[in-house]
Amino acid sequence: MSIVLKSFNSKLLQFYVSLLINFFKSKGSASIKVVFLPVKKKKWSVIKSPHVHSKSKDQFEMRVYSRLLIINSLNINNLFYLESILKKGFSRGLSLSFKYNN
Repeated sequence: MSIVLKSFNSKLLQFYVSLLINFFKSKGSASIKVVFLPVKKKKWSVIKSPHVHSKSKDQFEMRVYSRLLIINSLNINNLFYLESILKKGFSRGLSLSFKYNN
């Protein structure tokens, strides 16, 4: 099974990754691997005044931090328990996607 976590806040993302690692280790998972995915950056500029001062601009940047958790030999009951907890609002400010490997 693999879980992809995405967030705009790197500290929040690291907190949830450590929380999930502790959960899986307490449930007896054989191995957990954390893969740091590249940070996606998006930059844009907005003109402050379109008339006289058209060269003055505000610049903004948005960063999306991502982690991939790969879990081997997880019990199916623990898997459904984890998914139900995470999808009920346990993770505010965090995007989750699950992929089940057969």
